[in-house]
Amino acid sequence: MESIEIVDLKKRAVVDTVKISAQPRQIRIANVAVNPAGTLLYIASTPVVLEIDRFLPEESEVFVYDLQAKRLKESFQVPKEIKPGGGFRPNLHFSPDGSSIFVFGRDIHEIRASDNQLVDTITLSKPLLAGYGPLRGARGRAAPPPRVARTDPAARQPRRDGHVRAVGRAGVLATPPS
Repeated sequence: MESIEIVDLKKRAVVDTVKISAQPRQIRIANVAVNPAGTLLYIASTPVVLEIDRFLPEESEVFVYDLQAKRLKESFQVPKEIKPGGGFRPNLHFSPDGSSIFVFGRDIHEIRASDNQLVDTITLSKPLLAGYGPLRGARGRAAPPPRVARTDPAARQPRRDGHVRAVGRAGVLATPPS
């Protein structure tokens, strides 16, 4: 998604279109949030540059669009402490008074809305007890043990290609020659 349409719900009509992409730089919009006063639209995005054979991702950015003036007011880089790497998909929310923007991801980050600086981080990614928490993938972990089939040793029969075929209660198990 590279543009946002602003709709007047009473009139049921599009009143404005916010397009922030320009070739060769495309803005991939991840999330939007309106401040409590209803005057500013915050657009969390990941810009990419279109090369001849690939897209090159840039640092994640938040664009601030003034809804009354109907123009882009400013943009700022997402602080490096917030980005977990890989697919950064922030979820933006405002405090009730509009003084803080909360970015929800693996952790909760508070950004001061007046100067767009990181104020605080609430760490959620470290479980309180062993065994609780998100599964992060298998990087750095040992390979799982090989699958073992319950077979009768007498049922092992060599095949023409040198593999051994074992037939038993668990089905057929073909093993490579050693």
